[in-house]
Formats: sequence, structure tokens, C-alpha cells
Amino acid sequence: MAYFNSSAFTAFDDSDEGFYSVYSDVFSKIAEEDKRFKEPGDSDYDIPGFGSCKSDYDEVVGPFYNYWQSYFTSRSFVWVEEYNTRDAANGREAKLMERENKKKRDAARKEWNEEVRQLVMFVKKRDKRVQARKKVMEAKAAETARLNAERIESQRMERAKKVHEYAKKGQKVMQDLEADFQQLERDMAAEFGDSLSGESDDNSDSVESELSSSIGGDVDELYCVACNKAFRSQKAFQNHANSKKHKENVMVLTQELEDEESRMREDEEVDGSVKSGDEGSIGEEADEQDVEEEEEQKQKTLN
Repeated sequence: MAYFNSSAFTAFDDSDEGFYSVYSDVFSKIAEEDKRFKEPGDSDYDIPGFGSCKSDYDEVVGPFYNYWQSYFTSRSFVWVEEYNTRDAANGREAKLMERENKKKRDAARKEWNEEVRQLVMFVKKRDKRVQARKKVMEAKAAETARLNAERIESQRMERAKKVHEYAKKGQKVMQDLEADFQQLERDMAAEFGDSLSGESDDNSDSVESELSSSIGGDVDELYCVACNKAFRSQKAFQNHANSKKHKENVMVLTQELEDEESRMREDEEVDGSVKSGDEGSIGEEADEQDVEEEEEQKQKTLN
């Protein structure tokens, strides 16, 4: 074809020698020629036209390229046959001739189809309507990517906000728990004296000192008294505070403190009983000694 060259048109407009007029005429002629070879049972589908420089992409340009990029001619190509089967001497020779003729027709049809498809690609590459469509699609893709990026960033910030809120709640829980332990220590100190409070303070100071020297961190926020465990991050500390094992240890520690309090009360009661018994024994011994001295005095008097 003579149309695989930019010299086939003068400009990208609808003038007589313009891009859209020239190739609209070319594809219309190809379509009209194919119609001559349609069989009675073939589809009545209207072949899309090329359109003008202002044709809508969705209504004209898109359907045109969809059809012509997969173009398949209905031409018979009988004019490329090499043999006339009517000249065959017998049926066998006629079949051989027809076989060779079919090869010629198929080869010519394939070559024509490929040539038309290549022309379609040549035209599409230069079609300003296609180029404009490509820019629109690229802009839409960029906008979609921007919106997706904003959505992802928004989701990330929302997750970060929730994590921060959970951390604050966890810190509040630990502060309340620490306050409960401190109140318990004050109650025990008030009931049993300063010695218990002093021991508790000494033990607490010792543990905190050792823990501070080992992890160099914030003991009040990152050390769990109930589980005797240290944590290097607030997140790890919060996860631990919400764990089932931690809650069980808190209950166990509370029960141990209550048991210790009961034992100390029992010890005081026992000490009181022992002291009372000792005083009674001493009194009895003193009475016996007085009786013996009186007997000795009576014997001396009689003598």
C-alpha cells in the first residue's frame, strides 16, 4: 500500500488531503470491497467507520480500532489460483489442483490481513484522537494513584492514632494499679507499724535500683511488680498489662499479701498466749516456795 508513509496526508485535519479524510476513504474502500464477498449466512454487522478529527472516542474511535486491529477479510482470493480444476483429467487430479489452489488462497488472504492490520497500527500511532485519549487515561490513572495514596496515608494515621490511644489507656491502667499497691502498703504500714513499711520501701528501692542499673530505663513505667518483669518499650509493657497471665499474677500477689497479714495476726495472738502462760507458772512456783518456808519456820518453833 502507498499509505504507510506520512506523505500520504498533508495535515491532521478533515481537509481533502488531511489525515482523517485520506484514511477514512482508505478503510471505507476496504470495507466496501469485503462486502462483495460476503456469504448469505455471514453477519450483517456494520463495519465501524474512521470518523473525523472531532469524533468521540467511545462512540467512534474506540469501536473502529477494536474492529480493524483484529481485521479478517471475507475476500475469496480466487484470482490467485494457479490451476483450473475444469482442466483436470480425472477426479484425483482435480482434488490435487484444488488443494494447491487453496494453499494459494490462504497464503494471499493471510498476507492481506496482516498488511491491513499493520496499516491500522501505523494510523493509530499517529492518530491525535488516540494520543489525546492516552493523556486523559494517564491523568485518570495519576489521580487514582493520588487518591489511593491519600487513602492509605489516612488509614495509617488513623491506626497510629488508635495505637496512641491504646498506649494512653494502658498507662492509665498501670498508674491506677500502682496507686492501688501504694495504698495497700500504706494500709499495712498503718496497721502493723513502720517496720513493715520500711521493709517494703527497702525491698522496693532495692528492686528498682537493680532494675534501673540493668535496663537503664524508667522503672515506674516499665517494671511490673506483680510479674517481676522489666520491659524496654511502652508497647511491650502495655501488651503485658492486658495479658491474662499478668492479671492472674496480680490476683495471686493480692492473695499472698492477705495471707501474710493473717499469719502475722496469728503470730501476735500466739505470742500473747505464751506470755500469759509463763506468768502463771512463775506465780505457782512462788506460792510453793512460800509454803515450804512456812513449814520450815513451824518446825524451828516446835524445836
